[in-house]
Formats: sequence, C-alpha cells, structure tokens
Amino acid sequence: MLLITGGPGIGKSTMSKMLLIHYAKLNYEVKYASSMNITEIKRGISLDPLKKEIIFLDDFLGQHYLELKESKSNELKSLISYIKSRTSKKIVLN
Repeated sequence: MLLITGGPGIGKSTMSKMLLIHYAKLNYEVKYASSMNITEIKRGISLDPLKKEIIFLDDFLGQHYLELKESKSNELKSLISYIKSRTSKKIVLN
C-alpha cells in the first residue's frame, strides 16, 4: 500500500502513473478508480488470490473529503485490509 500526499501540481498523479507502468511491466493488471464508490471498486477486484492487480485511487480524499462519512471511512479501511492481506494485490492512494 502506498499513500501519496501533497499540494496540487507537485506531481502526485505523474509519480503514481510511473509506478503503475512499472507494475504493468511486472504483469499486474491496473485498476483505476476516480470515484469513492468503494463497493464498486471491491467488485472490480478479482477473487483469484494469484491474479496480480494494482488499484489506483486518484484524488481519493481531495474533492470527496467533505463527503467522507464514517461508513465510507470503514469501507475504505476494509478495502485496504483486503488488499494488504493478499500479496498479489497492491493499492496506490493519491
């Protein structure tokens, strides 16, 4: 799991995309999400424990920060826990 923070325009998205290209070269399937619909994101992740996937949540708090209620926070924690428990899955949060 990687969390990248910083002000606008400093290169968070660029750095993340470079990292995604690196993992794509290692045969990871890249999953991009720009919404905070955690349920939808979870549905998009393969249940196959051997399938290599990297999930990229772009601006996951930025524009959604004020809307992040406790239920969303708990969903995000559960997504991170799920990813962390599987060595074939990675997550990048901007």
